[in-house]
Amino acid sequence: MAWGHNSGVSYLPMMRGILDAKENGARLIVIDPRFTETAAKADLWLQIRPGTDVALGLAWINTIINEGIYDGEF
Repeated sequence: MAWGHNSGVSYLPMMRGILDAKENGARLIVIDPRFTETAAKADLWLQIRPGTDVALGLAWINTIINEGIYDGEF
């Protein structure tokens, strides 16, 4: 997952690692209001409105807790 980070421009070694992982079956989710070079390579691009990333994060945490999809022992 790339959240507000455009590895395709800002850090090419990381982008190479992302592309290698995709070649091995990994899926890439990009969360960014802009369609960036990294978003172009994504399996899922979530074009959120600027300033709403905290709401998305809190919604994910809420879902993880309510559905019990976390390691309780940890």
